[in-house]
Amino acid sequence: MKFSTLTVATVISGKMLARIDEIYKILDYMTGDAIFTHQIPRAMKTCRPELQKQFPDLAAAIDPAAINEETAAAVSAEIAGKFGPELEVAPLPAGEWQPKDPIEELLDMQTKDPE
Repeated sequence: MKFSTLTVATVISGKMLARIDEIYKILDYMTGDAIFTHQIPRAMKTCRPELQKQFPDLAAAIDPAAINEETAAAVSAEIAGKFGPELEVAPLPAGEWQPKDPIEELLDMQTKDPE
């Protein structure tokens, strides 16, 4: 399935370069799950290595430390210009994503110390 290059770059970098609805779509697609807001960090952490494998040149071109409020527009334009508007993304390999009941996961998050 095709996603915007900036959506892929967002998951790889952890920096918001795409709209949040696009982040939900790619994470839902890659995990085969319906991701809730509180599950986004875990889903991104799980999907990131797979996207780095699928798009090593894009991953190498992104410096998350260089992306901030002032540079995001220029970095986005550079990435889109170099890698094109869309990329064909494959889902995670079977078994990579461990589905959890979203309510139970939220309750677990509230009772555990942050990592």
